[in-house]
Amino acid sequence: MCVCYSVVSLQRPTGSYTVAGAPRYNHIGRAVFLGRDPQTQQWAVRQTIDGEQIGSYFGAELCSVDLEGDGWTDLLLVGAPLYHETDIGGLVSVCQISPQGNASCPSALRGQAGQTLGRFGSAISALGDLNGDGLTDVAVGAPLEDGHRGSVYIYHGTEGGIAPSYSQ
Repeated sequence: MCVCYSVVSLQRPTGSYTVAGAPRYNHIGRAVFLGRDPQTQQWAVRQTIDGEQIGSYFGAELCSVDLEGDGWTDLLLVGAPLYHETDIGGLVSVCQISPQGNASCPSALRGQAGQTLGRFGSAISALGDLNGDGLTDVAVGAPLEDGHRGSVYIYHGTEGGIAPSYSQ
């Protein structure tokens, strides 16, 4: 049993899936992918992705992203706002969703260096196409950055992912 903080829906050609974020799971956090079994129509766990760092709150925020606007979910963004590295506070894992609905998380977004207590990844939202390139862009919030005034980062969509550096 997990205590879920966030839930999103993924749409793929093979069906609809639900992902629940459980940031307190085993102290490292987890994203749980659920789908209906085609034979029994019962909900079942299809995949899990665990966080990497104790206390990072991986899964506290989730965001599904349709990059091309074709109705299919291409990415799942998973926030870990309490993740810490030297000079960085917070992380957003960028997970690519296969046509079969499976996820792999080869990259991550980070906020501005020097904001170790900013809680980058506390809020994540798909924004639509801000820069006119035909791909969905995203915003990531860091509510405690800049002396607790907060910051919002804009990242542009790219073919198959999200640009690793923020544009604004």
